[in-house]
Amino acid sequence: MMSRRIKYALLAGSLVILLLLAYPFVMGPLCITAATHRWHGFSTVRICPRFVEVLPAEVAQRFDDIVEPDGSRPAIEDALRDLGIDYSWDRLQGRYQGIIRAPDSNFHALVVHIYLDESGIYQRIDVYDSFTWL
Repeated sequence: MMSRRIKYALLAGSLVILLLLAYPFVMGPLCITAATHRWHGFSTVRICPRFVEVLPAEVAQRFDDIVEPDGSRPAIEDALRDLGIDYSWDRLQGRYQGIIRAPDSNFHALVVHIYLDESGIYQRIDVYDSFTWL
């Protein structure tokens, strides 16, 4: 017959294993929600990883403030550099693609797509959250 101490130790071990298995399913959605809505408390107390501070709409607005509606490729590249966005040209999609990463974290980034027409004139920008860690 097992002693009470052994039973409690086995129970505690089982609870730890259960918590470790459940952690990604509980914390993942919580951290994604916190980052999407920029709830800084979860990141500040280290419940969740750090996330990008700026909202996607703010990045799009800043870009549109810099680039004219009929902006050319050099103007677009200058704006991307001015905003500190790492970018590349995707020749298969015919667009610029960029990324803004959270400092010291692989959890969250903003993905930037800038679309041009056939003559290389700026059409629109799409910026959205991307979660890569969970």
